[in-house]
Amino acid sequence: AGDDLDLPSSLIVILDMDRRAWAKSVAAGGPSAPDVTESLLVFIRAFFLLHGGNQVTVIAAHPGGGEILYQSPRAIGGSAPEGAGKKGGVLEMDSFD
Repeated sequence: AGDDLDLPSSLIVILDMDRRAWAKSVAAGGPSAPDVTESLLVFIRAFFLLHGGNQVTVIAAHPGGGEILYQSPRAIGGSAPEGAGKKGGVLEMDSFD
């Protein structure tokens, strides 16, 4: 009942990348896709700091489908999709340009 186990967590983020929706957001005075992505990176970094074993997957959803932008390497067994989260991958966690 009083176990203080600090277990790792998984976070899955799905970004809606519909250009029309983002254009409407900006026109209404809301954030742009790059602004939201920068804030998301700050949040994900904080999530990783909470526990060394935490894992994150970031998926972009758009009218033509979706794709994994980033997936944490697996701690035990398995592996992330080739290139995901690594130098040369779709999204590097250090910056967003």
